[in-house]
Formats: sequence, C-alpha cells, structure tokens
Amino acid sequence: MATIALGSTTIDTRTYDDGGRLLTSVYNNGVSETRSYNVDNTLASISYSGAAIGNYTYGWDDNKNKTSESITGTMSGYGFSVGTSGYDDEDRLVNWERDDTNLDQSWNLSLVGDWNSITENGSSQSRTHGPTHEILTVASQAVQHDAKGNQTEIPAVLRPGSDPLKMKWDFENKLIGADIDNDSTDDITYQFDALGRRVGRDDGTTAMVFVQSGQQTIADYTSGTAATSPTYTYLYASYIDEPVMRTGGSGNRYFHRNQQYSITALTDASGTIQERYAYSAYGMLSIFDGSGTARTSTAEGNRYTFTGREYDEVMDIYHYRARMYDPVVGRFCSRDPIGYVDGWNVYRAYFALSEQDAYGLQTTYEEYYNSEYSGYDCEECVPNHIDVFAVQYNDTDIHDFFEQHADSTGLIPIYFDTADDLAQTVNAHLGQECDCVKTLETYGHSNPSQQGSVNNGEPFGIFPAGNPRLPAPPTDVRWLRRIRFCDDCVIYINGCNSGACPRKEGGPQIAQEVANITGCRVMGALGYMRNPHAVGGEKCTRKLAYDGHDFTPYEGSIDATGDDCWTEFFPKN
Repeated sequence: MATIALGSTTIDTRTYDDGGRLLTSVYNNGVSETRSYNVDNTLASISYSGAAIGNYTYGWDDNKNKTSESITGTMSGYGFSVGTSGYDDEDRLVNWERDDTNLDQSWNLSLVGDWNSITENGSSQSRTHGPTHEILTVASQAVQHDAKGNQTEIPAVLRPGSDPLKMKWDFENKLIGADIDNDSTDDITYQFDALGRRVGRDDGTTAMVFVQSGQQTIADYTSGTAATSPTYTYLYASYIDEPVMRTGGSGNRYFHRNQQYSITALTDASGTIQERYAYSAYGMLSIFDGSGTARTSTAEGNRYTFTGREYDEVMDIYHYRARMYDPVVGRFCSRDPIGYVDGWNVYRAYFALSEQDAYGLQTTYEEYYNSEYSGYDCEECVPNHIDVFAVQYNDTDIHDFFEQHADSTGLIPIYFDTADDLAQTVNAHLGQECDCVKTLETYGHSNPSQQGSVNNGEPFGIFPAGNPRLPAPPTDVRWLRRIRFCDDCVIYINGCNSGACPRKEGGPQIAQEVANITGCRVMGALGYMRNPHAVGGEKCTRKLAYDGHDFTPYEGSIDATGDDCWTEFFPKN
C-alpha cells in the first residue's frame, strides 16, 4: 500500500500487485478506482465507485495494439473501436470510429507515417510533405516553416475559425508567441527559464507564472499576486504526468484518468463530477459539464487533458515539454531535437492509441527495422561485434598514444568533433544490419566544450560534466541511440569524474542515463583518468577535486571493473 499526502492529509491511498501494477486508488473525496489486467500485462478494465465517471473496458490485438475502449454511463458514446482493419501490417493506426458513430476517421499513410490523406466522416483531405517530412500543403493551403523546421503558420483549414495560426520561435526552438487573429500581433506569449521549462504565459488579459519542480508544474500564480497566494497548486502520483489533486480556485479538484493517462473527469471534495473530457484518436479534445452537456471551453481552468499534458485551448495545441503538439494533424509543430534517432519522421507523434510521450521525444524503431522495407533478415545475418575507441580531434597526445596500441588492442580508432560525427563514423563500420558495437570507450575532458552533451540544442559528446541542466532530461544523451549497440555492450566514459561527481556537476546521473538509453553497462571514471581502459593492465591516476580543493592523488588498478578507478552503472529500463 502507498499513500499520497498533502501535509498531514492523505489524499490518495493506493494498492499494487506483485508486479508493481496499480490495483486500487481511493481518494479522500470518496471516489475509488479499481484496475484489472490481462495475462499479457495489458489493462483490461478501470471501474469506479463513489462517482458516476463510467467504467472503462479495453480490447487489444495479439500485437498489443488497442482495438477498443468501451465506456459505461454518461460518456458511453465516446468510447471507440478500430474494427478488423484498424492497423496496417506495421501496426500503425489506419481506422478509428467513435461508438456514437458521429466521428469516423481513416488514414492513408506513407512508409514513414506521413498522412497522405485523412478521411473524416466520409470527407477526405489531402496533404503533401517535404524532404524532412514537414507538411507543405493541406487541401492545397500552404503550411509555413522557418529554416529550423518550426511551423510558423498553420492555415485556416486546420483551425477552428477562419484565421490561420502564426507562431514565433526562439533560438532554442521554443514557442514564444502566437498570433491567432491574423493581425500581425502576438496574442499569446510564453516565457521559459534557463533550463528550458515553460514558466509563464500572457494572453494580454491574464499573465500566469508556472512554478516548476523538476519537470512538473507544482503551482500557478496570476501575475501580481503574493507568493503565499497561488492560483492553483498541484499534487502528483509516481508518473510525471499523473496529477492527483489541484487546490485553489473554487475548491479542490481530483483528477481521474484512463489507460493513456488522459484526464477523463474532475471531481470536487464531495465526489461530484465538475467536468468531463473525451478525445479523438490523436487527442482532439471535447469538454463537457458533469451531466455530459458539451462546453466550448473549460469552466474549471484545467489545462491537463490528453495523456496528462497541458492544453492551450486558444491555440488548440498541447505543450509536450520539448515540443508543441497539434492534435488536428497528429504531429508535432517542430522537428525532433535529436534528429532521426527516433525514426525516419522527425515530426511524427507515436502515442495513438495507448502510449504516452511526456517529453515529446517518444521513439518507435519497429516501424522500419522490423518491416519488409528494411531488408533486414535476422536469420540470414551473422553479426560482427566491434570495439571502438573514440577521442576528440583536439586531443593530439591521445591520438599518438592510441596509434601505438591500436594493433594490439584490436579497437577501431575514431576521432570526432561532434556527437553526430561520432555516431555516423561508428555506424559506418557496421557493414551489415546485424553488426553491432560491443565496446565503446570515449576519451577526453568531461566538460561541455569537449566531451559534453547538448549546447544550444546541438549534441556534441556523451558526458556533460559541466552541464547545469541536471538531472539530465532524456534529450541530453538520446542521440546515442543512433549507434547500434550489442545486447551485452559496455561503454567506458573515460573522462574526469564521470563516475563520482566530486565537482558536483551530476556525473552519475548522466552515466546512469547513458546506461538507460543504450541498454549498455556503463563504466564511469572516478577521477582524472590518465590511461585508457583499452590498454589492459595499466594503472590509472585518480585525483579528486571539489570546489577547488585538491585531494591527494593515488594510483589504482584498472585490471578489473568496479575497482578504484571506475563506478559501474546498469540500465534500469
């Protein structure tokens, strides 16, 4: 059993099965939830008592694609099914129908998931796309982009009114302004902090400040109010986008959600339903009062809706932290910050109908590499396992050292300037689709300018020992997925303090993230490394430093892993 409390008051009491799956959730407003599961670990049902939210039942196919969501009670018409042809051979959604039959959608998809056309209630809309899969036209109306691929104008055909939506982006590809009425003036502006988190919104009438804890908003303030008087405060469960309760406004509000973490209802302190929500396959939002009567906008000031993310009803788009998402076109408004690591389509959203994407960075590899288009036949491919030693171009002493030992170690030498350079060069040595990297050792200084992580949105190394954005968001090291690692791979981060963090820059957090992202065992250096691990039997020198105070250097063996020179990190995902 676990409890979620606000001060000394228990808000939510939860029970879990032996596999860590949520079984029951009991709010202190009298509303309780019970979940059941199928033998393949998919969610079978969600049932409620204490409020007429409606019970949810789910259907799944053999590939764990969601095929139906049935809802009892007031919202029964807003369940859905996909029929026998709901998914294509690549497990991509191509048909979807709401249970009240008032919304029927189907998609004609390209090989990389672009919508060549969408048919809604019998009416078809065509689209064209550019070389980086950006939308060029919709029903012959142009979609505009800037040089970095951010959408700057969404045509009226994709908007609820008669005006296009014009968007303005900063140098980090963050949305900072929007013109919704085509008068060349920003009607909405957004502000971000140094960590890239959205901390403010101003629509000309009301200015809001969002207080963050990590990557979660824990309080909203209306500009001009005292620090002791937040408009709303938020309480969360274990998942990053799982709000449990909001305080403030007209009273406490409790969040209820479906399998996809999309909010389905808000209840008050007495368990009365104040607002309901329903969604299309890609997140187009419908809002209702407690009795099921449609509303044109929220009466509760709630912006947490589809997959638990923040909805801006003026612009009709969602904030997915790293990117903005447009549910009308089922894709993001800007490119994936790490390029093609997550697939061939840098705009595509991967979460319909059952997934979440808290950071706007979700990946799906199966669509190409396990498809008939990849030319990859596991049974016919005999893999070669290669070992790589990588060093920055500016480290000439190590160049000379490595050249002396390359033949004896059997390692492939790679010199690189940027992360992209490193990934491309490594993969160039993988001649077959099934070849993989067994060992990767990077050697260089652990600071942002050399063996760093992300600088102005561009990755250029593995380990950001000087990066202030810690704990690291997944964007910092996700580019490593460009490299095809073997199942039992090992990565040596041979840069100062990557396993110890004596300089308090968060080395272990990044080393752990590297392990999680790659699935490799990661060895982080405990101090100032002097000899590469690749040359077995050598001694390493460790010299700890903290706030400018040097400690006594000493030598330790690197003959074995997990000794004085290294900290070992195992993947948690």
